[in-house]
Amino acid sequence: MRRALSVISLVLLSASLALGPGDPTYSRYRVSSVDTRISQLLKLKLPFVEVVDTEAQKACQGKSGQEYFNCLKSTATWRVPYSTLGATQEKARLLRKAWQRFEERYYWHVINRLNNPALYVAYCWVGLRGGELNPPTPEVRISVDRGALPSEVPGDSAFRDRLFTGLGLEAPASAGQHALDVYYPLPQVPKEDFCDNLSLQFLPLMYIPGLCIDIPQAGFSWCTPGYYEGDPLWFNMDEAQKRVNDGIAHAISKYYSDYQAEVQQIAMSPILPTSPDPARWYVYAPYPWKTNLLQGGAVVAPVVADIRDPAQTARDILAQVQSIQNVVWQARGLAPAELQPSLVAYFVQNTMELADLPGLSAVKNNLLSLLQGVDKAALSAARTAVAAADLLEKSQNRRGYLADKAETGAPGVFPFEEVKRWFPPASLPVQEQFGYTNWFLVYNQLESTVLPTPKDAMGAFGLLQRTIVYWWIPVRISITLVPYFPFIQVAGSLDIPKPKAVPPYVLPFAGERTHWAWESVPEGYPIPKVRGTPLLPSGVSYDVLLR
Repeated sequence: MRRALSVISLVLLSASLALGPGDPTYSRYRVSSVDTRISQLLKLKLPFVEVVDTEAQKACQGKSGQEYFNCLKSTATWRVPYSTLGATQEKARLLRKAWQRFEERYYWHVINRLNNPALYVAYCWVGLRGGELNPPTPEVRISVDRGALPSEVPGDSAFRDRLFTGLGLEAPASAGQHALDVYYPLPQVPKEDFCDNLSLQFLPLMYIPGLCIDIPQAGFSWCTPGYYEGDPLWFNMDEAQKRVNDGIAHAISKYYSDYQAEVQQIAMSPILPTSPDPARWYVYAPYPWKTNLLQGGAVVAPVVADIRDPAQTARDILAQVQSIQNVVWQARGLAPAELQPSLVAYFVQNTMELADLPGLSAVKNNLLSLLQGVDKAALSAARTAVAAADLLEKSQNRRGYLADKAETGAPGVFPFEEVKRWFPPASLPVQEQFGYTNWFLVYNQLESTVLPTPKDAMGAFGLLQRTIVYWWIPVRISITLVPYFPFIQVAGSLDIPKPKAVPPYVLPFAGERTHWAWESVPEGYPIPKVRGTPLLPSGVSYDVLLR
């Protein structure tokens, strides 16, 4: 991160609950250094974030010299490689596709089991299909998780509340993204995905069709009760519900287990660079902390938008800083009046330092133009204003604006640091100068809903497409009077198939669903949703790429 700071701490949190300072794991894991050297790329090595387990570090303190450093390296230190933004987007796309596959398998198994033999013949024998699941690359949206903060922090909590209100308490990027892109009346998965445990079934009898008798010449028409409402003359509801319940049980036991296994494979599988040119690297280097399962933590990866030399990405860096400045100026209007100039100046310094990097000389003037007239004199005045405001707060027995690093592990002006949560994924020089890291998180949430969730699936239309119905075929009998024996002609025809809704009418779901998010974490702050000790999957090592 910022070179002026020798130690950067990132405190890790639980998967579902915000851990406070009283929790033994709250301040256990800290980032002790960040290696963003461009020279390492020339050696085909990945930049990384180094995380230290402070409890294990204490156990090493009784040792001396090289023995101490060996102890740190073997028991207390992890180097977490950066992943490229595009690779994390592809992982998010595959996670979404995994859920879509589960949802398709679930519905088409239940509906084929219920409508056996008619739909079984069409879908499981003939194999009618509506295409392949191929969701687009998900949009990168920054999430802001208020639960990542301890309840007691230094600084102006009212200002922090205004930040969450004014800038938005953003849901994870996966929110509303699990549903299918289009709900077709044909399956978008192969028949092998949902026809298992099914066979052609003619008995027991499922219904006696409703019918209508029409005598057009006499203007007469009579139909069995419920004909126009979609009710057959008799329907075997007990058998229908048994079929549906058996289908739901099979889908949950088999397809849901397959979904969880597929998610684990996607989230845990690295994508390592294969090109000798770092400009073409496409990297996903996950660290399970401990796992994405509920109460288990999250699979995490620090994210960089681009790992090329800054001179090659100067225009992109300029756009990233412009996005950051937009957030800063929005936040300015939410700060207490006495701190508004100081908040802007707090981040202006980062832009000034970034503009001085040799590789960014082509956009230096553009970067400086974003400062809107704030100069070094204004910076000095801003520091004085923050110090004065901090003293005033503390004189009134309040905690002040400047964080006690020994207490929180967090450097800087605590309420100002909060603004970084809305900063975008960026290139290494930008994240280093502004003092934050963007993280890609994969984690599970416990949900109880129906599938598809109406708000995620084209509203009521999407849910209507997945209603559990039995399709029965009405009969229409037309009687025509003729002037010869037997004086009538009778013709029968099948009417348009009609749906008979069967409880529970929609597919229920209660279980863990995997979510993904991109969250920016300021220096010294908790990484949300993470728990326990990091544990790489068996056979996975990043040592060769990091040395």
